Amino acid sequence: MRPDIAAALEKRQAKKAWKAQNRAYIEALAAVAGKEKPKRKTRRKKYRAPTRRERDAYEATAKKFVEWRAMGLCDVCKINQGYSWYHIIPANEGQWAKWSIENIVWGCRECNCKENKFRAKYVDLHRMIFGYEFYAMLREKSNKTVQFRGEDFKRMREALEQKMASGLRNGLVDGGTQEAA
Repeated sequence: MRPDIAAALEKRQAKKAWKAQNRAYIEALAAVAGKEKPKRKTRRKKYRAPTRRERDAYEATAKKFVEWRAMGLCDVCKINQGYSWYHIIPANEGQWAKWSIENIVWGCRECNCKENKFRAKYVDLHRMIFGYEFYAMLREKSNKTVQFRGEDFKRMREALEQKMASGLRNGLVDGGTQEAA
């Protein structure tokens, strides 16, 4: 055996022996003191970033939910049929603002284009439509740092599906019309 490998093996064995001796010493001290042996530190769960598939599945369900919640009409003007969703607080202001269902509204093409073009005017309009307290709550939540995990997207998607299913069981069908009895 090469001398450098033999030296490394000796070092490793000496370290193991020292650890075993140290562990035995700590357990003996704990037994004398009448205490249990110290617990090992638990590892913190690693953060698992959401996959593209999880984000896409949540986004598709959220889009259906927002349309269902608005009954197909624009949340801003309440006149035109909606065609797309947009964020009350811009999505680039943090993870919470991007993925929270409270921050997403259904809008028609006209309102969506105007909202993108005249952002400052629509901030006041959003406050009037959705309420000052609600807008302040959205603004406050968007300032917090949030990091969504993969399981968070799955849990949020399942919650939205449950809300839609419970609404459909109560007599609402797609588009918000009543079933004919």
